[in-house]
Amino acid sequence: MCGIVGFLRINNFKFNFDPEKTIKDMVQEVKTRGPDFQDYWSDFKNQIYLGHSRLAIIDLNNRSNQPIQSSDKRWMIVYNGEIYNYRELKRLLPNNKDFTGDTSVLVSLIEKYGFCKSIKMIEGMFSIAAWDMKQEKLYLVRDRLGEKPLYYSKTDKYFTFGSNINSIVKVPNNKLTISQRSINSYLKLNYIPTPYSIYENVKKLTPGHFLEYDLKQKNLNIQKYWTLNQKSEKVSNNAIISSTEKLLISTIEKQMVSDVDIGTFLSGGVDSSVITALAGKLKIKNLKTFTLGSDNYNFDESIKAKKISEHLGFQNLSYTPSKPDILDTILKLPKIYGEPFGDSSQIPTILLSKFTKNYVKVILSGDGGDETFGGYNRYKFFFNIHPKLKYVPDFFIKKIGFILKNANPTKIDILFKNLNIIIPNKNKKYNFGYFVNKLGRLLEIDNYQEIFYSMITNDIDLKKILINKESYELDKNFKIKKIEDVVLHDLQNYLPDDILCKVDRASMAFGLEVRAPFIDKNLVEFSQKIPFEFKIRNGDTKFILKSILQKYLPKNLYEGQKRGFSVPIASWIRSELKEMIMDLSSETIIKNQNIFDFKFLYKTINDHMSQKKNNEKFLWSYLVFQNWYFQNK
Repeated sequence: MCGIVGFLRINNFKFNFDPEKTIKDMVQEVKTRGPDFQDYWSDFKNQIYLGHSRLAIIDLNNRSNQPIQSSDKRWMIVYNGEIYNYRELKRLLPNNKDFTGDTSVLVSLIEKYGFCKSIKMIEGMFSIAAWDMKQEKLYLVRDRLGEKPLYYSKTDKYFTFGSNINSIVKVPNNKLTISQRSINSYLKLNYIPTPYSIYENVKKLTPGHFLEYDLKQKNLNIQKYWTLNQKSEKVSNNAIISSTEKLLISTIEKQMVSDVDIGTFLSGGVDSSVITALAGKLKIKNLKTFTLGSDNYNFDESIKAKKISEHLGFQNLSYTPSKPDILDTILKLPKIYGEPFGDSSQIPTILLSKFTKNYVKVILSGDGGDETFGGYNRYKFFFNIHPKLKYVPDFFIKKIGFILKNANPTKIDILFKNLNIIIPNKNKKYNFGYFVNKLGRLLEIDNYQEIFYSMITNDIDLKKILINKESYELDKNFKIKKIEDVVLHDLQNYLPDDILCKVDRASMAFGLEVRAPFIDKNLVEFSQKIPFEFKIRNGDTKFILKSILQKYLPKNLYEGQKRGFSVPIASWIRSELKEMIMDLSSETIIKNQNIFDFKFLYKTINDHMSQKKNNEKFLWSYLVFQNWYFQNK
């Protein structure tokens, strides 16, 4: 894994800054993504600069350092990621005995087939920048599911790109202004959706797309190169389970290719357990599993993960962070993510990545298992619960919804903590108060699409809490009419902009490469051919994965509610984070900032502190935003 950066002069003007210093500064901003080697290349004629920071995983030799040029001298390339099918592609190329890794294969592939054809052939996680010296065109591409990031910015003078937004900020005179649309979206979703960023004139390249900038014509063009087909096929239950297991094993085997040690993240849930169990079947030597512990009952899965790891025959390494570690991590979020990002599970992901890097350079994760094999509660709601609601009187549903929405979440959590002592594992509930409140809100809504958007957004009235009353609706051109639409929306939005963004920035802050077998191109395409009734069976989510897992683990080790790879934000805001959030919310600060309405903000904070409501999702995003804002002011 690596970091890539660069900029291109658009018009014939003299830089009013030192371009050599600037490219070095940009490379420095992505150094944690690739701590092993940094370099840059420039073309004096066209004033293009490409920079690279390398994390050496495959072919540790200096010959794979970048930027790298094609043998015909036409192409100069910087590349971030892993191409898992590079050995198959190698056979298509002349003199392939000289190729030692995926970087040399990629360069020769582009040399032989051109950029556009080559990117359709490669499989893996990647962001690539390629300069065509003959045509004077710059190409950028991002992988199909968005595992690797790529930001870009175009002004009247130059075009800039980078693996993180911090590198683009380093370009002088870029005139960056905060986007009000992005603030609105962020406070509703806890992340900023593609193609937007926190800045008006900086964009994210959409997954599955490539960008072409023609220097001669001064023309920018973005095209899609991959479309996910959701057409399901009729197959038997046993055939689906068997085919899924075989495909997962072959995918994991491809992703285990490395010249450095590999481990797995093991949370105790189904997804990471399946990946670990199947990796074990491949008899990988010295495979270790890594788990983050918690001193909070509702969030700790370390004991469960340790038992799973030991049953599979692997050493489990667990780390329970101290409160000073956590508070220090919160202060570093603006640097790690570059823009506001409010999924609170970023904290354990960062801490686990930091711990894991002490032992291995590459990790397999279970990310994407929920989207591909039906794991989220929202899938269960739409598939099992929602169809039955039409048989219940409307007034009764809304009455139940009102009661659940206003139930005290803290008291519910205390109740279930006591009940869990006698409840069987598969029926235990953790952090259940927030879920009950959210279910209540859903029951008060009739429209299918509005129910979905209520599920994925924070329960906060932006017109009350923001000074700017301009309405920026979420992109609702994506019509949600059936369960398959919900899944597709998650694969194209929530997965890349939240889950994969969280993991990429957290792991790359410490030079740790995370690979996710569940979002391999072939596995994702296969998963979308499976009828949904095979994914959720008798109200049980991830039926296929659990059917595979029962071959390797006893049920008592993986059944039951997953506690979530998260942290007790609700209680932290009332205790450890209270001083921080109050300091950033003084009347003087808020009025000078001129973004938030002080009176409504104060009420929102007070309702949470008094345990009248659980506003943790919004307040965490708000705290992250304020930290980012004042560190970047």
